[in-house]
Amino acid sequence: MHRIKTYFYILKNRANAIGEVPICCRISMKSARSVLSTGLKVHPNQWNQVRQQIEDLSVFGNQKNRKLEQFQAHIYMYHSKLMDCNPSDQSGLFSVKF
Repeated sequence: MHRIKTYFYILKNRANAIGEVPICCRISMKSARSVLSTGLKVHPNQWNQVRQQIEDLSVFGNQKNRKLEQFQAHIYMYHSKLMDCNPSDQSGLFSVKF
């Protein structure tokens, strides 16, 4: 089984009218990559790139961090299900829509 990696990051050049930027997720396995939008937005000064989470201690910040954790858990669960179905055929791993 191949290891899958997730990496959350923000797109600083895509700020909306109130200064929030989108949080994206890059999924990598072997040499293949796929980028997804999480649908979440954050102010750039509240984003911790090292920890890949929001540093806002408010209720909304905690909710968004939980959403990122759930997003990551769904990716790992989906990968696990794909590997259980057919571990030898990984060619379509990134062509399937989430």
